[in-house]
Amino acid sequence: MSDLTTVSLSRQTGLLKELEVIANNIANAGTAGFKREASVFTEYVNRDVAGPSMSMGSLRGHYAVMDEGAYVKTGGVYDLAIGGEGFFAIQAQDGVYLTRGGQFGRDADGRLVNADGYAVLDDGGGTIEIPPEAVDVTVSPDGTISVDGLAQAQLGVFSAPPGSLERMGSNLWKPTESYAFIDNPIVRQGYVEQSNVNPVLEMARLVEAQRLFEAGQSLMESQGERTANMIRTLGDNR
Repeated sequence: MSDLTTVSLSRQTGLLKELEVIANNIANAGTAGFKREASVFTEYVNRDVAGPSMSMGSLRGHYAVMDEGAYVKTGGVYDLAIGGEGFFAIQAQDGVYLTRGGQFGRDADGRLVNADGYAVLDDGGGTIEIPPEAVDVTVSPDGTISVDGLAQAQLGVFSAPPGSLERMGSNLWKPTESYAFIDNPIVRQGYVEQSNVNPVLEMARLVEAQRLFEAGQSLMESQGERTANMIRTLGDNR
């Protein structure tokens, strides 16, 4: 395999993955609490004393951009958003997940749950139950949940070390290290944090990556044709 083919394959593989990342960002532009992903490309340069140097680009990895999204007022009793850092904790079937998506509700048992039916956890890791006869449910900025004027539970808002979260779906994260309860969180009742994806910018990225991929594909096809012609020429001269 020639150096040009190796470089082209590395470049095309990275661009293809970049297209997948951008497409996923765009698909989740309307997902509450979603954090967009960005790509990291690296370039390797090999200097050949006897000839020209060779540069090879490669997709090194991805990272989540944890900037806050816009806060939209919904007025929903169980719509909650975190101001600043922090995550809600969700008890899934295979463990505890963290999320910024705060569109919650009550299930048939009165538990506070997310859209998938997973229980939202309190500051001690327990489930939060809202009595069926509750009339007035309020959540104070510090996360205290009060029912008809009486404190019922303390909503769990947790922090996690940078780089310790593994994406497990659109807006769920699996902590790979210990996470800690935040003593003074900022919780906004009746608000939902939107995705931090900017659809216009992502579409621009998508068009650029698509053009680069198509250009690389054309280059590889041209290289393939030249190689095939060379092989045919050598065969005819035998």
